[in-house]
Amino acid sequence: MHFLYPAFLWALSLLAIPVIIHLFNFRRYKKIAFTNVRFLKQITEETTSRSKLKHLLVLFCRMLALAALVFAFSQPFLPSANQIPAETSKLISVFIDNSFSMELPGKQSSKLEDAKKAAGEVVMAYKPSDRFQILTNDFEGSQQRIVNREEALARIREIKISASARKASEVLGRQQQAAGGRFTCYFISDMETWQTNLHELKEDTANRLVLIPIEGGRASNLSIDTCFFTEPFILKNKPAVIKTVISNFSENDIEQLSVRLIINGIQKALTSISLAAGSMIEAELVFTPDFSGYASGEIQITDHPLTFDDRWFFNVKVNDKINILLLSPNSVNRYVRSAFTSDPLFSMAYQSERIVDYGSFRSFSAIVVSDFQNISSGMAAELDKYLRNGGVVILFPDTSVNLDTYNSFFRNTISDKWEHPVVNYLRADKLNFESQTLSGIFDLKNQRDKNVDYPLVKKFFRTISASSAIRESILTLQDGSPLLSCYSVGKGKLYLASQAASPDAGNLVNHALFAPMLYRMSLHTGTVNPPFQVIGAEGNYLLTEAPLQGDAVYKLSDKSAGIEVIPPLVTAEGTTALNLKGIIKEAGVYELKAGNTIIDAIAFNFNRRESELAFMDAEALEQSVSKSLFKNISVLKSSPKGYTSSLASQTSGKPLWKWFVALVLLFLAIETILLRWMK
Repeated sequence: MHFLYPAFLWALSLLAIPVIIHLFNFRRYKKIAFTNVRFLKQITEETTSRSKLKHLLVLFCRMLALAALVFAFSQPFLPSANQIPAETSKLISVFIDNSFSMELPGKQSSKLEDAKKAAGEVVMAYKPSDRFQILTNDFEGSQQRIVNREEALARIREIKISASARKASEVLGRQQQAAGGRFTCYFISDMETWQTNLHELKEDTANRLVLIPIEGGRASNLSIDTCFFTEPFILKNKPAVIKTVISNFSENDIEQLSVRLIINGIQKALTSISLAAGSMIEAELVFTPDFSGYASGEIQITDHPLTFDDRWFFNVKVNDKINILLLSPNSVNRYVRSAFTSDPLFSMAYQSERIVDYGSFRSFSAIVVSDFQNISSGMAAELDKYLRNGGVVILFPDTSVNLDTYNSFFRNTISDKWEHPVVNYLRADKLNFESQTLSGIFDLKNQRDKNVDYPLVKKFFRTISASSAIRESILTLQDGSPLLSCYSVGKGKLYLASQAASPDAGNLVNHALFAPMLYRMSLHTGTVNPPFQVIGAEGNYLLTEAPLQGDAVYKLSDKSAGIEVIPPLVTAEGTTALNLKGIIKEAGVYELKAGNTIIDAIAFNFNRRESELAFMDAEALEQSVSKSLFKNISVLKSSPKGYTSSLASQTSGKPLWKWFVALVLLFLAIETILLRWMK
């Protein structure tokens, strides 16, 4: 047996008072005159022994009643197996899961309301003098403050659903930061499988973690997981195909689900799909843009009760033309120029070796570099930066080159290198039909088993491959040497031809494949910025515009929601970007302004981690607890009366003060009986 207030036990010294009173009876005797006391002697002798026994019994009852009263004020209790040590119960950190899954129905109301009620019971189970931290998925700075009981209850009442979602390890780390010492942590959640990562908790024997699972009925859910365009360039008045992935997180098949495509607030496409239980499907939507510039897009479905994942936002840029830069030492290569001028889709610009404007590179979708004998270190550095930021470079060497300068450029970008030129008549004999560069050129799939007229090469540079190179061979010679290869460099692509764009090196420039391959390579530009961001996993947004002047700033705004924020700028590797981490809380498409001018749109979507609705049952939770290195973990289950009795057991053990109060009343009743009935 333990005592909550052992200092009260000093009051047991008061038991000496009734003893003293009985030992020193200071009653004053009243004299009564009798004519003869001979007849009283026998009565006195008979009642003396009874009187002593009565007084002793009354004294004993009074002492027991007083002792029981002292014990009651000391609040004795029997400690339970899961009792929280007194020294850790002075600081109590309560985490309330307010992620999207907590919108689902619980036992009494929504799961969030049930969680808030449980949190209130936790706080009320402690003394007003104890200190509390109230934490949610938002991880706001104000939640690191330690508050009293009344303020803790007020904060619990203010909790609302949030787009954020955290793992148990993240929550415990945050709570330890606020506590700074020993503490008790309450984790109140619906215990989603991805969230309850108890096996990842660090070893801890000093603090205590109490899990309070919030239960609810089974729920089904449909989710739009992502979307992507089949082509990197969207052109005005050309059909554009967008694909979206939709998942069915339920035990029932879904028939004829409508999927809608909204562009700039107008429905542009509609399709219907069917999904088997527990499956995902790729739906295709086609629209033809009749505008150019930036546009906001949205894919929609209708599903209940969870609706946060029924919309997927994206932004799209529709182009009038594709801007191509031709770089050559003196005059533009006429074969390359002829290939692009034959199609009005392309807009060409030319820069010679003497007047290269490196700052203009960012405004071109692709750069064709041809006929250079040397690649200067400055040009190599700028081309490398352009590639890593999502550009496309198509490189044709001169018939005679300085291998040292070329290999220096290759060393920093693709790791491969060239050897001295090979002068030999070789014919290409293999096309990579799976390459995206060749998609849409003739009907190549039907040509696989037919005799294809491949280009003939007279002079080429043999490639020495490095193990770290990420290369896709598009066109290969008879001896296995690559004639045309594609390398991924950062976000961009480098297309490398091992022969010059000249008839002296072979007939590639006059071949039917030459112009179509140039078109496809120019179209497969890397994406400078993704078409959407995911809240909680945002990246940087690379700025392609010229730097702002004066006091002008970049702003993200959503007029319909009345939101406007100023994202911070970050600089790395010579580029300037916007840091989007944690600045947007609501999904939607936001206008990006440079000063007061709209320059782009950025789409934000909620994280889909909450879509699957996979929860830990009691058995799985117990197994996870047993495997955790965090030793002091217990699971607190609800009863028909809520969590009050279970919490009282964990915070104070089994209280005994009521029994001692009953003993006080019992001993006082016995004393009364003795005084009244024992003559």
